[in-house]
Amino acid sequence: MAANDLKFHDELDKSRVSHEKIATFYDEWAESYDEIIESSSTHINNIASNTLAKYYESKENIQILDVPCGSGVTGKALHDTGFRVIDGYDISQGMIDVAKEKKLYRHLGQGCISEKESLSCANNSYDGLICVQGITKGHIELKDALKEFIRVLKPNGIMVYTVNMVFTIDYIMELHKQYFLDGKLELVSLEKRFYYEKRGEKLDCYFCVMKKL
Repeated sequence: MAANDLKFHDELDKSRVSHEKIATFYDEWAESYDEIIESSSTHINNIASNTLAKYYESKENIQILDVPCGSGVTGKALHDTGFRVIDGYDISQGMIDVAKEKKLYRHLGQGCISEKESLSCANNSYDGLICVQGITKGHIELKDALKEFIRVLKPNGIMVYTVNMVFTIDYIMELHKQYFLDGKLELVSLEKRFYYEKRGEKLDCYFCVMKKL
């Protein structure tokens, strides 16, 4: 493994104490991000995009939210599966600038999902949503993600998202439970999948597909 890859993960782990430090970290690594993750984590972006694509016959006019959009790796995967109307939000302006260069997005904006912050997009804006490698310690909390995903998705919209296994399955299901009981979400699938490679170790994630009711 390249020394640069080790440094990337070491610095990322150290930044997981606040959104400000996460944003600064990604700003500093934005230009080299694609090269670092190319061999370790693009697989999950392709899986997530292909999974979302299965739920839409005609994709050209389907409006998709990609959050966090990062450098546009997931946007490229979405584009490759046929989606053409893609908006992206990310906490890092540096990553947004790199994503802009790919010319895959209708709109890109800086934004954060937290207990006190939400994205600038309107309620019921999107037909589908994808969130790869965003729900993890120090970045997006699952409880905040679910609330915001439900807000921005249209009824019957599909959300595909990964959840880092730093969160237990009991915790994950407990957070989803009330949305199921309230008739706001329908469980389509939840399974373990290969997530990415970190310091030579292959890690899994919880791979979630939900439908907003």
